[in-house]
Amino acid sequence: MARLDVCLKKNTLADKFSGPLLWMLYAPEDAEKNKWYIDEHRRICHSRGWQFEMILTTRLSFAADDGQQTILLDGRPVPKQLCAVISRQRDWQISRAFEKNGCRVFNSSALCRLGNDKWRSLEAVKALGVPVPESCLTDHCHVADNPLGYPVVAKSLDGHGGREVFWAEDRNQLEAAAAGIKGKILLQRPVDTPGRDLRVYVLNDAIIGAVLRRSDTDFRSNYSLGGSVSVHALTREERHMAERIIAMEHMDLAGIDLMYHEGRPVFNEIEDVAGARMLYQCMEFPLVERYVDYIIRCFS
Repeated sequence: MARLDVCLKKNTLADKFSGPLLWMLYAPEDAEKNKWYIDEHRRICHSRGWQFEMILTTRLSFAADDGQQTILLDGRPVPKQLCAVISRQRDWQISRAFEKNGCRVFNSSALCRLGNDKWRSLEAVKALGVPVPESCLTDHCHVADNPLGYPVVAKSLDGHGGREVFWAEDRNQLEAAAAGIKGKILLQRPVDTPGRDLRVYVLNDAIIGAVLRRSDTDFRSNYSLGGSVSVHALTREERHMAERIIAMEHMDLAGIDLMYHEGRPVFNEIEDVAGARMLYQCMEFPLVERYVDYIIRCFS
């Protein structure tokens, strides 16, 4: 267990600033819009006698020391009290660096890598026998050779929140969409029920709720893009599908997104940096409190 000697220390509110330290990592572009979420983690951590600090990834650097990678914060070694990291950034190699330095990362670098490579996750889920949209991987030089026909959806491999997802009715629109995508391009045949998808929330490999997202104006149903949300009772098929995906890789706190085609659910993507807005909008579930308590239990 990561830094178990530090984390088993009994703490009170009086000594919280010398007790176990939990970091939450964010890229600068995501931190400001998640201020409430960050502050709620801080409040609950302090009420449990833990230190909490939000760290921007731009403050981190990495140095080689006798063949081992050292993590630096503002040019200095990380505090010895650090025993856990909530990674809300999407670079799996940063998460892996913390793991190699003996720090427990929530979620793991393996899930971060899977969740931020749509092609990798599609191939992994498809291997389980879970239905996925017809898809192919291409690059800018060959995007016009699209074998899926039109219309087609073009995505970046690591986009999130509905960004870098484009609908193309013909070759010209596809080439224009590809120009806005860096790196490899994921092409998908559209499902027959656009503007509707399901987010299944997972905490410590257990399903804690599901939210149905809808949009009447966009083929993307993302809440951040104006879609509406409502609590959804999972069907047996939806639950079974989600549980098979969960069994593939441990999930501390994550989302599994499903779409609908021909009246049945199909896999869309894994969101390893699952937001809490939709859940708090629809359900009376103290997600942050449960998450922090789960993290603390990992060290007891």
